[in-house]
Amino acid sequence: MTAAQLETARAHVNDMTSTLGYKQPNLQFVEGMIEFLSAAGVKPSSMDLIISNCVINLSPNKAAVIQSCYEALREGGELYFSDVYCDRRLPQATRFACVRVNLFVTVCKCQISFL
Repeated sequence: MTAAQLETARAHVNDMTSTLGYKQPNLQFVEGMIEFLSAAGVKPSSMDLIISNCVINLSPNKAAVIQSCYEALREGGELYFSDVYCDRRLPQATRFACVRVNLFVTVCKCQISFL
């Protein structure tokens, strides 16, 4: 997240706390490298939930990301991520096919929004 995105997210913590019915905030937004959550101030075994939206695919070291999240999560904690992920390099033909499918889906979404 950019500094502006973090500022916006942090500005809405109290609103979300109230909306969800909590007495005090139970979420935080930190800046750092997802491979090194402890360096960003996230204590080991301190998180119930980690949410990552399109971040893990940007990391060159996916194993370090998963390990870092595992270390930050309490027993029974969960990692939710929405991302593009692959455990091996995709062949060029597959990459091209994915681009075509993504373009097709984008075009379909645009056409639907105009209907």
